Amino acid sequence: MLAVSAVFEGKPLAVFARGPNVTLAAARALPQLSGLEAYTLRDGFRSYTDFLNRPKSLEVPYRLRLDNKERLDCDREIPFFFIRWKALLGPDIPDLLKATKGRGTFDQVLNGDWGTREP
Repeated sequence: MLAVSAVFEGKPLAVFARGPNVTLAAARALPQLSGLEAYTLRDGFRSYTDFLNRPKSLEVPYRLRLDNKERLDCDREIPFFFIRWKALLGPDIPDLLKATKGRGTFDQVLNGDWGTREP
């Protein structure tokens, strides 16, 4: 994204990112885009703490089971490929978005169950 934005240097720029991976990448890149005027992030996490907000599956790993049939029925965790960004050690997504120069919206925010929640 940053390499492409160099082609449009000095021109107004708007960004649309959709999906959990792309919205995370966009949130990291948006503060560095000089010509950014607007952005929309959709189908992503609004904060790293949203991984912990799991209304449907929070109790699943704590259930006692009589047999081993449901052993694969466990809670969703933070995907391992998000860890390489050291997300919990740096600024959270809202902090990154505050540092942008453009106006933006966030639609279809995901929760820890990978379902939608209110933005």
